[in-house]
Amino acid sequence: LGVVPSPVAYFGAFALQTDGAAVVTASHNPPKYNGIKMLSGIWPLSSAQLAEVKTIFESGEFAEKPRLAWGALHEKTVVEEYLRFACSKLERVEGLKVVVDGANAVAGEVGVKLLKKLGATVVALHCDLDGTFPNHLADPSKPENVRDLQALVLKEKADLGVAFDGDGDRSVFVDERGGIIKSDDANVLFIREILGKGKRGAVGFELRCSMVVREEIERLGGTAIETNAGRIAVRESMRNGAVFACETTGHVCFADNNGFDDGIFSSAKFCGLLKKGGAASSLAATVKHYFATRELRFECERKFEAIESAEKALKARKLRLLTSDGVKYSDKSAWGLVRASQTEPLLSARFEGKTRKDLERVYALFAGAMPSFAKLPPLESVLQA
Repeated sequence: LGVVPSPVAYFGAFALQTDGAAVVTASHNPPKYNGIKMLSGIWPLSSAQLAEVKTIFESGEFAEKPRLAWGALHEKTVVEEYLRFACSKLERVEGLKVVVDGANAVAGEVGVKLLKKLGATVVALHCDLDGTFPNHLADPSKPENVRDLQALVLKEKADLGVAFDGDGDRSVFVDERGGIIKSDDANVLFIREILGKGKRGAVGFELRCSMVVREEIERLGGTAIETNAGRIAVRESMRNGAVFACETTGHVCFADNNGFDDGIFSSAKFCGLLKKGGAASSLAATVKHYFATRELRFECERKFEAIESAEKALKARKLRLLTSDGVKYSDKSAWGLVRASQTEPLLSARFEGKTRKDLERVYALFAGAMPSFAKLPPLESVLQA
């Protein structure tokens, strides 16, 4: 398929009806973390399947087939077919001006083409390919990587800014005032669009999402399905029949896009919300906010030991915990989560409370449970803006 965003490779597996796909990418990570993202059919390999692949790789024992049983290599181009498919599922957005920051990665060119085909006026920023990432890393979840986009949105008086990650499977939005739209806000707006039309069904959301996400799903008559963190888990909910799935770093999945996590498609979907509902900042302001921290990410070589220590300390207090992905405690008014990164030597954590006191209570609970080599910073330093 050549050099294409991950969602285009996913679409290729769907359109060409292959048994799987493989994408060489570091995604949002620095270049040294380059790897291979694999699909079985159109679905990501599960954690168990990935562990099996790792075991086979580390063993160095690979099955060899006789030459007559080898497959064949064919070169295919599916970008235009992907664009036609996407346009058939998306609404026209004439009159909108959108700035697209491709981060010098692979999604910028395709994202610009799609939005132009849908009628938007598009301003391209850092959309030329350069794997050294001369302007900023391709991780829009970090505010420093979105500053160029924020500035250009204001300069161009654009309606929206879109920032893609390294392989285009997620996106982050900037409103017309230059503010970054929180992922929870964008997710709630998507949920309202889907369930608000009377469509019922399950919605998958990861355990890092705000309480507001679950509340909105249930208010609109949907079935809330909480998953482990990350794209694999939320996509699994799509495989099981969800109408939508989301997480906190910009991966969102729509049923009318085969359940793919596709930042290019979702950016066009968000433009459709603006076309019908008005300014991005006004739409985001309609979403309820609780007291929360930003997602904390801090280096910890002993990340799994830290999780085990925190779990033990919290269990000693007779608390009911969710331990399928890190350790999470929740009650009716607050929750806290500490988990180990799956790709880097990091711990991540997030906390939320319906009131400031609720947030302080759950934060203090976890601060007292963390080991000395993985202490949480003062709450005031990590409050979400």
